[in-house]
Amino acid sequence: MSALIGVRLTVSTAALVITGLAAGVSESAEPPRVIVRGSIESSADVADTQISLETLEPVASESLERLADHVGNLHVSDSGAGSFGDLLGVRGLSNTPYFSDPAVTVYLDDLPLAGGFTYPTSTLGFLDATVLRGVQGTAFGRGGEGGVILLSSAEALRSSVGEVSSSALLRLGRGSFASSTAAFQGRVESAGSFDASLRGSYNARDGYIRNVELDQRVDDQKSETLSARARWWATDTAQFTAQLFSNRQRNGAQPLVPLEGPLFTVERNREGRIDSDFVGVALKGEFRTSWGRLTTVTSRTSWSLDPYDNQLVLPPPLDSTIHQKRHASNEELRLSSQNWTVGTWVSIDDTVGQVDRAIAGLFPIEASVFQLDSRTGALFGEYTWTLPRNWRVTGGLRAETVRRKLDRMQTVPSSDRFTDRESFDSLTPKIMFLRTLAPRTTLQFTLARGSRPGGWSAYTGNASLAPFDPETVTSVEMAFVTSGTDDRLRLATRVFGYRIRNYQIERSFSETDYLVVNAPRARSVGAEVEGAWQITSSLTLTSAIGTTHATLREFSDPFTGVSYAGNRVPNAPSYEGSLAVTYRTPRGWFAVAEANATGRVFYDESESAVFSQKSRATVAARLGFDADAWRVMLSGDNLTDERYYSLVVPGVAHAVPGAPRSYGLEVAVRIQ
Repeated sequence: MSALIGVRLTVSTAALVITGLAAGVSESAEPPRVIVRGSIESSADVADTQISLETLEPVASESLERLADHVGNLHVSDSGAGSFGDLLGVRGLSNTPYFSDPAVTVYLDDLPLAGGFTYPTSTLGFLDATVLRGVQGTAFGRGGEGGVILLSSAEALRSSVGEVSSSALLRLGRGSFASSTAAFQGRVESAGSFDASLRGSYNARDGYIRNVELDQRVDDQKSETLSARARWWATDTAQFTAQLFSNRQRNGAQPLVPLEGPLFTVERNREGRIDSDFVGVALKGEFRTSWGRLTTVTSRTSWSLDPYDNQLVLPPPLDSTIHQKRHASNEELRLSSQNWTVGTWVSIDDTVGQVDRAIAGLFPIEASVFQLDSRTGALFGEYTWTLPRNWRVTGGLRAETVRRKLDRMQTVPSSDRFTDRESFDSLTPKIMFLRTLAPRTTLQFTLARGSRPGGWSAYTGNASLAPFDPETVTSVEMAFVTSGTDDRLRLATRVFGYRIRNYQIERSFSETDYLVVNAPRARSVGAEVEGAWQITSSLTLTSAIGTTHATLREFSDPFTGVSYAGNRVPNAPSYEGSLAVTYRTPRGWFAVAEANATGRVFYDESESAVFSQKSRATVAARLGFDADAWRVMLSGDNLTDERYYSLVVPGVAHAVPGAPRSYGLEVAVRIQ
C-alpha cells in the first residue's frame, strides 16, 4: 500500500511538472521578505515572529531551544535524548512526548516533519525562522493547532548577469566538557538558472553527569548533520527544488537523575546509549500559470531509534530498551493568486516500536511490540477581501479526515493482543480582520478553530485505557504591531484566549501504564510583547516577554479519581522573557549580553512541588572580532551556573538537569 501511494505521488508530481512547463506567465515575482539581523518583523499575519538566525551563536548553541529563548510563549523542555521525549509548546498547547500529534509543527524549508520526536536538535544552516502562533490548518498542509515553525535557508535573488559565484564558511570550535564542533556551509549560484547549498556539521562533547559507581560520564553526545538544497529555473515559469536533510546521533544514556538528589551524579551498575537517525527528502515544483502560482511538494521522512537503552534506580533498578521507527510520505499541492490560496494534503505515516523493560538482574516486567498506521487527507484554503478604510479580511477553512489503526501485542506480563481502528474528521474555520491604522501600524483580530486527531497509547497493555479523543481549540487573538518611521524601533503586542476541549495529557499515571488521557475542558489566556530598538548604529536592544495562564477546567486522574480542576496544565511556564544587548564597532569588535528567564513549570496536574521546576534565570555572553574573511569569538553560557531541571518525568521520579556553566572558543573563515 505504501509503495503504491509513493508511486502515485511521484506520478502526480511528474504530471504537474509537464503542466507547469506548458503554462504561461500570469503574475510577477513576489518580493522577498527582508529580515534585518537581530530584529523582529511582522508579515501579513502579525501573529508571526520572524527572527534572523545569523546571530552571534556558536555552532553547538544553534537549536530549537535557543530559538525559543527569543520568542514569547514558545517553550522547549529538553529531554537530553535527541528530540525523543522533548516537549515543545506555545501558549499552553504542547506536543505529548510520544503518541499524539504535535500542537506545533516544524518545516525545514520544504520538508514537513511528522512528529515531535523527529524534530532537529540543531538549526545550523537555517538563516531565518518564522514562528506562526495559533491555528494554521488553513494555510499549511501539516498545520498545527498551536502554531508552525518555519526554518528557512538563504534565498538567492535571480539576476540577469550570467555569472557563477560561490561562497563558503568554515567554523571550528572547542569548549568546556571537551566539546568540539566543526561546521561547513557552501553555496554556488549561477545567476538566472541554478543555485545549490551544502551544509554539514559535527558536534561532540563529554557528558555533564558522572556515574560514580562506574567512574564514567553518562550522557556523552555526538551528532552529525548533512543538508543539501538545489534549485533550477527550467524556464521563466517553472522552478524545481530538491532537498536532503539527515542527522545521525550517537549519544550516551539519557541524562536522567533522581529528583531531589545530586544534580550531576548518579550511581548505578551499568550505562546505556541512544542511537537515532533521521533522513528527509523533498522535491518541489513551482509553476506560474494563467490561474495563479501552482506548487507541489512531494516529501518523505524516515526516523529510527535503535536503540534507546537506559537504567533507572527507582529502586529497584529498572532496565528499559526501546526500538522505534517512523516513516512518513507526504504530498502537498496548492494553487494561489494574489487574494486566495487552495490546497490539498495527503500523508501516509507509520510508526512501529518494541519495548522491553525489566527489573535489573531479576525478571522482565514488560515485552511488547506495536504498529500504528495513519492516513490523512485534507482540503484547505484562504481568501482575502480588501475593504474600504484600510480593512482587510481573510477567511479560511480546512476539511480533514484521518484514518488510524493500532496493532499491539505483548508477551510480558501476559500474552495479549489488541487491535483497533478509528476515523477522525474535522472542519475548522478561521477568520482574520486586519486594519492598517498608519503606514507602519496594524491592528489584527483573529477567531479560529483548530483540531488534532485522537489515537492510542502503545505504552500501555490496558486496551480500555489506550484510546484518546481528538483535541479541539477555539481561539481568539488580538495583535498590535508598530514601528518608527526610520524602522529603528519595532514593537509587537498580542493578547489571546483559548478554550480547549479534550486537552491531551501524556505521562506515567501508574508504574506500568504510560498513556495519553483527555481533560474534558481546559483554558489558556495570556499575552506577548516583543520589540527591537536600534539605539545607535552600533547598539541594538531586543526583547521578548510572554505570559500564559493555562488551567484545567475539568480533569480527574484516571486511576485515583482525584479532581485537579483549576490546576495549571503541564509544561506551560507562567512566564518567559529575554533581553539581549548587542554592540558592534565599525572596526569589527562585537559584544553580546543576554538574559533569559522562565517562570515556574509544573510537569504533572497535581501542581506537586516535587514534579516542578521553580522560576529560573540564565545569562550568556559573546565577545569577539569580525573581519571580512574571518571571525573569532569567545562564548559563555549559564554564566551564573544556575542549577535547574530542563525536564521532569513524574512517572519515574527523575529529571534532566539543565546545562551547567560552559565556555567556548570558535573560529570562522569565509571564502568567496
